[in-house]
Amino acid sequence: MFHNGSTTKAVPLPPALVTAWCPVGGDGGRFLLGDHLGNLSVVVCVEKNGVLAGMHVEALGVASAPSCLAYLDAGVAFVGSSYGDSQLVRLSEERDPGTGSYLSLLQTTPNLGPVVDFALADLDRRGQPQVVCCCGARKDGSIRVVRNGIGIAEQASVELPGVKGMWRLRGSAGDEYDRYLVQSFIAETRVLAITEDEMEETEIGGFDAGRPTLFAANVRTADGGDYLLQVTEVGANVVSCSSLKLAHSFPAPGGKKVTVASCTRAGELVLACGQDLSYLTVGAGGKIKVQKTVVMQHEVSCISLSSPPP
Repeated sequence: MFHNGSTTKAVPLPPALVTAWCPVGGDGGRFLLGDHLGNLSVVVCVEKNGVLAGMHVEALGVASAPSCLAYLDAGVAFVGSSYGDSQLVRLSEERDPGTGSYLSLLQTTPNLGPVVDFALADLDRRGQPQVVCCCGARKDGSIRVVRNGIGIAEQASVELPGVKGMWRLRGSAGDEYDRYLVQSFIAETRVLAITEDEMEETEIGGFDAGRPTLFAANVRTADGGDYLLQVTEVGANVVSCSSLKLAHSFPAPGGKKVTVASCTRAGELVLACGQDLSYLTVGAGGKIKVQKTVVMQHEVSCISLSSPPP
């Protein structure tokens, strides 16, 4: 919208949250806009006889979701992003016939932040754990693998918008290396199988793939039982490591929603359902038993249980 005290001009925009803008050139007649989905548009002000006669909007294409925009010169603009990689793009006068975009990528500046979750995994089985990070947010969310060194070098990147958490699991509690990478999304759970050279999507039959995972871990019970544990908002699933079939399903105490959880390798499990904090144990046959429940003064926001070194 343009308003100078006496004249008002407006132009409709697609439903979106504009997160950054900047003028294009020095004539004050064009402005670059970017929204939370990474859509870039240019607003053109049409002047006639020194008076603003109208305005129109032209969609340019999609880039990283911008936190700031800066037009440099000669059709080149910088897209700074707090949720993805920052980019240097060229604004072309003609649409690319293949992509339908007026944008062409010139340079990318990697950005690992914000790191919403991470896990250590020895992916190449060399005894040096690497950090698998959930990076970015919204459409720019991704999984990136980094390792120690002189600086941090990205080893791999997979575009995974909406990933909320990750856990590494071994095929058996006694295995030397990790086999699975459990990924929790807003409305589902996915599992990647770690092989010698790559990661590929797989399924753990006893896991509830239709809900987000709150916690996952390997559990070895006192009788030698070897299990995989998954906690969702509706309860806990105990899966046999040998068959990958469900050994026991435990509903959330009191029919409430589980909000946070943690567990040791020995099967000592703590669940929080709002203010209710329950201590449970995984026993013979993977059966889960409630040992004690207490009501906290406030809602529990996080839990952490540590296991002794294997």
